[in-house]
Amino acid sequence: MKLAWTALLLATPALAQCADLDFNNDGVYPSDQDTTDFANVLAGADCPTCDSIDFNGDGVFPDDRDYTDWLAVLAGGPCSNGGFTPVICMGCPVVRIGDSDGRMRTVGAVLQSLAIVSAEAVGVGVAHQDERPAVRGTPAIIEVPWQSEPYDFAINWPGMDGLAYGGIAGRPLVIRGLPGPNGERPTLRIPNGLGAGVRIVGGLRYIEIRGLRLVGENHGAMVAIQGDAGNILIEDCELVGGAIGVSIQGMDKRTGPVRIRRNIIRDQRHPASHSQGIYASADTMTLVEQNVLFNTGNRDQFSHGMYLVHTAGATRIVTHNWIVSPGSASVQARGGDFTVMSNVCYDFNTGIGTGHPMAFNATDPTRTVWTAAIVSNNLLDAPRAGEPAQWGISYMLGSPTIIENNIQRGVPRPWMPPTAQGGGVERVPLGDVRIGDNDVKPTKTNEDWDSIIRTLLSRKSGEWGPQFETSGIIERARSK
Repeated sequence: MKLAWTALLLATPALAQCADLDFNNDGVYPSDQDTTDFANVLAGADCPTCDSIDFNGDGVFPDDRDYTDWLAVLAGGPCSNGGFTPVICMGCPVVRIGDSDGRMRTVGAVLQSLAIVSAEAVGVGVAHQDERPAVRGTPAIIEVPWQSEPYDFAINWPGMDGLAYGGIAGRPLVIRGLPGPNGERPTLRIPNGLGAGVRIVGGLRYIEIRGLRLVGENHGAMVAIQGDAGNILIEDCELVGGAIGVSIQGMDKRTGPVRIRRNIIRDQRHPASHSQGIYASADTMTLVEQNVLFNTGNRDQFSHGMYLVHTAGATRIVTHNWIVSPGSASVQARGGDFTVMSNVCYDFNTGIGTGHPMAFNATDPTRTVWTAAIVSNNLLDAPRAGEPAQWGISYMLGSPTIIENNIQRGVPRPWMPPTAQGGGVERVPLGDVRIGDNDVKPTKTNEDWDSIIRTLLSRKSGEWGPQFETSGIIERARSK
């Protein structure tokens, strides 16, 4: 965790073409030194040989969107363009579901038509997927047109609960919805008996899911990403129901990078499960930006808007999201390196929790999964009445932690200070916790939250504008 990240500032949307990755112009790229120099210059350091800090070319800098675009491009993804990530699939066929005789095909049938079973596997199975066939497939853009009635299928290989192949760098497998006349996303109603709306497992990489509405009930996750799958983009989707909106679990491997942006993730309230809007464990890098999470997680202490846990060295960036009515915390960050910035949290039990180490080992502290976090420029407004905690920011045990420039309005207990709560880890030394300037007032904002929520949840496919940005409400709260 680089303390230079504290200079990352509130931003406006990144809309342009990104520069190359040789930021310091030493001829070696991509490299850790470029990332270090980028973060340091963003924080105000001099670097005579370095490029402009306006990495994404949108004319706004210094800007935390430059940093998130930097990480996305470094991970092999495209630069943001027009607010939504461009589809770049060189030489890929475009295939729309639906036979020439009018019979509807599933996405899986299209995938099968583009693939051959082969001993040369793109990936191998994970967990109960071990029996799936080894498949080579043609990267393609598969289109799902809107229709008035839901489709009754998941995005999977026929006869399996998951995909069988992905893409390669520059030629991802893209599965995207074609919106209806009023911007409606095509709806896929996931059949009962399947564990996920789409499952990406076992080394599959370069997969993009765009512009679809996935609806389920008793499913583990709407999107499940497992094993050493990576280079995954989930964008402009609506994920409704199930236990988890997006589940990222490396298990005994490491998943990532994963970019989750501009989605609506809602109603993950499964009563008998560890329910979350987004869950990440054993990942390498997860970037969560500009999403709306609403009514996610059961009402218990382990079910949240986002639960990002367990993983030493993982980079998790949570920025410019709306997190409304989570089961417990809006964001729970435990184990790994975190930047939680420019988010709006409303109607929560705990706003943002960070710092608690995972798997504490008093005999061998090197085996403890520590947390390092920067929590900056977030708005926490009006925690849920009658909840037992009503903490604004909980910073339990971790090193280092920086909390600055946040806004808390009407939070009865703004701070949960460093303690040894949650696992009998009394012998853990406190880390370097720095509390900077934060704006805390006892009264709630006078925002019309019912109207805000209706607007956020009704966003159409491909639609964007100031009404969906967190920056406006953050600045209004700061000026009062």
